[in-house]
Amino acid sequence: MPTPYAYFKKLHVPLAEAKIDYEIRKIEWSYQHTLLETRESLKKTNAIPEQLYLESLNSEMKHRREYDVARDKLLIYGLNDREIAQVDHEVGSAKAKMTLR
Repeated sequence: MPTPYAYFKKLHVPLAEAKIDYEIRKIEWSYQHTLLETRESLKKTNAIPEQLYLESLNSEMKHRREYDVARDKLLIYGLNDREIAQVDHEVGSAKAKMTLR
């Protein structure tokens, strides 16, 4: 006999969209973070103008915030850290599966 706390799986399109958004934001932030690290070393040797470095810094901070917001959406849907870490490995309709608790 199932308990009231049994897990049920169903498809949830907004969850799939949130997972896809999370993946995109993660990739964008990762790129901007790597670019910033590269430009930090170039700035130290005055190989790039200060303005270019500051633009990179601003872009990295913006993309980091968008990534954090996308991750927060998944937390709101009830995913835990382990489930969020698995998002990158889900394909197709697996992204739309939601476990009701």
